[in-house]
Amino acid sequence: MAGDALTDLLIKTARNDGVLAGLIMGEGCIDYHSTPRIRVKMADRPVVDWIQERYGGTSKPVVASTGRWMWEWYIGGSACLVLCERLIPLLIGSKARQADLLLIMSTFPAASATRKRLRAELSELKRISYAPDTAIGR
Repeated sequence: MAGDALTDLLIKTARNDGVLAGLIMGEGCIDYHSTPRIRVKMADRPVVDWIQERYGGTSKPVVASTGRWMWEWYIGGSACLVLCERLIPLLIGSKARQADLLLIMSTFPAASATRKRLRAELSELKRISYAPDTAIGR
């Protein structure tokens, strides 16, 4: 019986991680702003509350550049790095690379040239183009 409970917990955790990975890919940001950080910003407060209940971190109301109220969840520091390790297998494309870069950056001293170069690469990955030639599958 105890094995069944553990199996159920592992399945539930994997499913939750998959949901969070999808939210990060669609509504999230993986960046370094004085500390490693993952953020998800959206208008749907119950979803942001769901993330915080399961993964910790902080949530708060924010005003988007459009003037619309939204909710933001974020987690930083070593907790962010642990989460990156869990989510990398579930992330796709640039988000997977961004999470990977955060983990690599954390192994270098803050003032090192390597960390500076990796941070620049992370920043470059954040530039989004909606041009037709950048569509999925191309």
